[in-house]
Amino acid sequence: MGAIIASSVSKAFRTGTIAYGATLYSRLARLTGGERKDDGRHLFYALKDLSFTLGQGEVMGVLGHNGSGKSTLMKLLARITPPTAGRIEIAGRVGALIEIGMGFHPELTGRENIAFSGVLLGMTRAEIDAATPEIIAFADIGEYLDEPVKRYSSGMFMRLAFAVSAHMDADILLIDEVLAVGDAGFQKKCIDRLRHLAGTGGRSVLFVSHDMAAV
Repeated sequence: MGAIIASSVSKAFRTGTIAYGATLYSRLARLTGGERKDDGRHLFYALKDLSFTLGQGEVMGVLGHNGSGKSTLMKLLARITPPTAGRIEIAGRVGALIEIGMGFHPELTGRENIAFSGVLLGMTRAEIDAATPEIIAFADIGEYLDEPVKRYSSGMFMRLAFAVSAHMDADILLIDEVLAVGDAGFQKKCIDRLRHLAGTGGRSVLFVSHDMAAV
């Protein structure tokens, strides 16, 4: 059984000028029988007719240059945005590391955000408490753990965000190119953790990058 099954998935966006009906003037014109004008917009496909299966316990790398739709794919899989066409089936809880800071509350401390992230995944208090020591040790951000995350550098944010994603009770991990923020030593630490999760933990991992060496 696949952890993720994507069938003929497409995601389209409108580009160009503001859509007719989006402004107060155009809405009034429509209500009063005013003439509708061509809004001059074009349909742009970030993804078109994409199909794949990620099996349970598998690691899949997705390569592509900037603007090729990698981040759009991740947002579809994380259910942040729906596909325009096609179907995505997901079996299990998803932990997504797509953008630095996504899922964290800037006013909460690192420690509080660990608990907050666990709640979002539907974990119990006991499960969160059990995972917290490993998360703290992996992130290795010292006294900043009890500082609001809005004061973190991008590297510190990355450390905590990955530690949370890789130690919480998620069946599927979605990892975008945010790992590029960390130093080489931490990147290796992250890759080793992902291999462990897939190899012995039975987790499924989808890893996105523009760097062949990283994948």
